[in-house]
Amino acid sequence: APVIPKAAVAMAEEFEKEDAIGKRYLLDEVYFDKASSSIRDAEVKQLNELAKTITENKTLVIEIVGYTDNVGDSRLNLGLSQFRAKAVANYLFFRGVDPDRIKSNGFGQTKAVADNDSEENRSKNRRVEMVLIEN
Repeated sequence: APVIPKAAVAMAEEFEKEDAIGKRYLLDEVYFDKASSSIRDAEVKQLNELAKTITENKTLVIEIVGYTDNVGDSRLNLGLSQFRAKAVANYLFFRGVDPDRIKSNGFGQTKAVADNDSEENRSKNRRVEMVLIEN
């Protein structure tokens, strides 16, 4: 997935494009610790920019999708990925985004972007992506 633009203005421009609907964007500043769905303080800048973009562009509807690495039970990882997506959706809600415009889902350890052969690579899989549903 391409990396989401950094600034709200650039996000808005990207999300207005016709081919942006259905496209996945990596929130490349939002990763999770092992077995955690907590958003770290260092990650809120990107989420704040996303919240600003959505609140200023009243037709945008998004889906936040969470993932995990492959450590542990796959069923538990599916639940954890859903908690991660919901944590991001809740953060956006608390930043003023209408909850009807934010969907969330999790895919567990499926759709890895890196091999799960090292801690560094596993950390890349503990991520969230944003899918533009409507612009």
